[in-house]
Amino acid sequence: MTTRTSNGARSAELAATPDTGRTYSKDYWDLVLEQLGKHTLFKVGMFVLAILYGLAIFAPLIGNDRPYVLVAVDRGAYDAALRGASSIAASAVRKLAAAESGSESGSLAEAERELQAVSTRFDVMRLHLSSADGEDLDALEQDLRAARERVGRGQDLGDEQVEDLAGRVGELATQFAPLAADAPDDAVGKRLVPHTSYPILKSIGWGSIFFMVLWLVGATFPLWNRLWNRRILRGDRSAIRRARTAKWGVLAGVPLVAMIGWILFVGGGDAAFDVAPYKEGLTDGTIVPSEPPRFAPLPYGYAELHEEEMFRPPTWWKYAQLDSDGRYIHGLRRPKADLVTGYLPPPVPTIVRFAEPWPNSPVRHLAGTDEQDATSSSACCGAVASAWPSGSSPPLCSPSSAS
Repeated sequence: MTTRTSNGARSAELAATPDTGRTYSKDYWDLVLEQLGKHTLFKVGMFVLAILYGLAIFAPLIGNDRPYVLVAVDRGAYDAALRGASSIAASAVRKLAAAESGSESGSLAEAERELQAVSTRFDVMRLHLSSADGEDLDALEQDLRAARERVGRGQDLGDEQVEDLAGRVGELATQFAPLAADAPDDAVGKRLVPHTSYPILKSIGWGSIFFMVLWLVGATFPLWNRLWNRRILRGDRSAIRRARTAKWGVLAGVPLVAMIGWILFVGGGDAAFDVAPYKEGLTDGTIVPSEPPRFAPLPYGYAELHEEEMFRPPTWWKYAQLDSDGRYIHGLRRPKADLVTGYLPPPVPTIVRFAEPWPNSPVRHLAGTDEQDATSSSACCGAVASAWPSGSSPPLCSPSSAS
């Protein structure tokens, strides 16, 4: 009787003792995580899964035909914008004159659309003009807009103003023609200045940003969770248990905030499956870099094709070696002349674009090719499939659909 009474009194004393963290009863998740943490196979499996998911999620940064940073003059884009702006601006001036005289109905609306197209092309040109040269372009655009406003209000432009605008627009192609690097200082034209851009970042959409940040937060969870428990919660087990909801909020909230910030400050991202023009422009000289461009480790785009290398084995293999004409050197794919006619199929030389390894480099196609580089296309499929609803097939993972 005495023993039973003493045990009851001790239980009541323990129940009345406040939970300071030293007395702790493990719940279900404590037991599950504790048991799983004792298994080495579980730890290895989680590590492997984290690496695989990371490769899929960060595929746009690992394999891409866009450079990380490009400091260059895009002569091709500038020339195209200059040609378009010259012809469209001349047409807009004619439409404004016709709208003023009333000889053509709808001329004012057409002139407005053409002036918008001119502004778009001027924006491209400004990227490669100095501030002083850009002011000349701004002055011309403002005068064109002022003429449009006057005509819209029913005011006369006058023959002199129309002729002045027509003359300035006519000289646009000459006055803003790009000068060569060795052109004399008194030459007519403009010296283009390099523009810094970040093509890969512009191509990343908000969905990719969400999963990238989610992976980073999840992968570093053991680190910041331990710091949170020791530094903030001071090892109080009850407080640690209550903080689980807040930690789940961090896991979901930080990627969500990053995604919203990306949408607000960067945008939704370009079409990542389109073939980018950077490698081709750097190869043919229409894009002139002032600093060496920095490309991804696998400089091949998701939709980029090398038709002359279709179904090529991995380039570190002996039977993938090609001669200077693009013919296989070893194996069954080595071309042989027809025994009767002696006909030998013409070779198709391998095209090496900017930032790509040479044709017989062991790292040119580590996994070989189908119609694309197999390593990049596999990363593409992993990146798309990781975020694609279950039960359906992700698009653009096959070479035929990507092209």
